[in-house]
Amino acid sequence: MRVLLDTSVLVSAMVEALPRHEWSLNWLKRVHHREIEAVVSAHSLLELYAVLTRLPLRPPIPASIAWEMVQRNLQGKVEVRALTAGEYWHLLPEISQSGAVGGRSYDWLVGYAGTLAQVEAIVTLNPRHFTEMGKRWNLSILTPRRDAFALVPYSDKTQCCLSRAATPNGILFCHAERQRSISFLTPR
Repeated sequence: MRVLLDTSVLVSAMVEALPRHEWSLNWLKRVHHREIEAVVSAHSLLELYAVLTRLPLRPPIPASIAWEMVQRNLQGKVEVRALTAGEYWHLLPEISQSGAVGGRSYDWLVGYAGTLAQVEAIVTLNPRHFTEMGKRWNLSILTPRRDAFALVPYSDKTQCCLSRAATPNGILFCHAERQRSISFLTPR
């Protein structure tokens, strides 16, 4: 199976304190085990880094750790698909015809990168963002079923102890506990 991993899944896979971490982490594990082929939009790489460094965690994830998480989890493991200038010119009327405005335009960019990379499905925690393009481009939208997970309340006031943790196959993620100190541990 060849899938596009949306930024929402990547962020949740890499930060244990976020809702749906286990579900998202399982997709990343499947990529690392080469059970599936994964594509990530070039736009999503920068968005992932930006979100990791601005999550409302106390303390925040430092830039160097965010970069290490992106690099170790994705570089050489996923195909990164960027659009050419001509592909942007093709995409803009599609976005316009869909009626998408504002930030939804970036969802179309991400989805179109997947279409160009010939994925079968988009894996996302935000299915409404991709429903229209899924229909238009005949893509499945994979997301947790409503009854398959519980929403985890999250407060921007949460004090966390962040540490780098790794799964046995080397996926790097931030482990957060409710404490007031910070420690970064190097995975074995």
